[in-house]
Amino acid sequence: MIGHIERFNPVILKLKSFLSENFLGDIYYIETVRSGPFPKRLYGSKDGVVIDLAVHDLDLVDYLFGRLNHIYAQHIQTDSHNQDIYARVMFKTKKGILGSSEFSWISPRKERSISIYGDKGLLVGNLMDQEVWFFENGDVGIDYSDNYYQNALWGRVSEGKVIKFPIKREEPLKAEHDYFFSLVRGEKEGKEGFGLDYGKMAVEYSQGVLSSAGKNEIIYFD
Repeated sequence: MIGHIERFNPVILKLKSFLSENFLGDIYYIETVRSGPFPKRLYGSKDGVVIDLAVHDLDLVDYLFGRLNHIYAQHIQTDSHNQDIYARVMFKTKKGILGSSEFSWISPRKERSISIYGDKGLLVGNLMDQEVWFFENGDVGIDYSDNYYQNALWGRVSEGKVIKFPIKREEPLKAEHDYFFSLVRGEKEGKEGFGLDYGKMAVEYSQGVLSSAGKNEIIYFD
């Protein structure tokens, strides 16, 4: 199941539950970071950071917010092998939400995170430590509006409460394997939103990143 492993991360399950409850109100922006040191075993290989990492976060954006409409990307490549080692992607979903993703092999610090900016505040998911934090917009109570971007456009964003939500830790890879084996044994029916089409889409997104960076142009998806 290409790129699906993070769908089984309890942090993502918690965030998806919050989004289904309209916890943040209108969503303004999405940001993901997936970075770490250069994997020496992959130096000089035909694939780089985009194929290795982008399938995960772009699949997560699709899973949480729906299909991407278009992307624009820039990357850094090695001189000797033209292997991509860093990529920054700007995107817009078909629902009109803007976002960005960073994929990096040039950082000594390993990070896996997703930040979701909404009318009522900011949700931050740490996918490695399996933590979810909520940073409240202190101005929401002053004049909350259901109109998209209303609070942000009028400068109604200030510090509020900070809440850490409890998460029951679970290894995503084990959860993914358990789910797959249960399907093979016929113990469960397939979940909506999981399957070959979504894996194929994750690969198409990643190929779109490479195409955009290589051609310096916006890539649109059907």
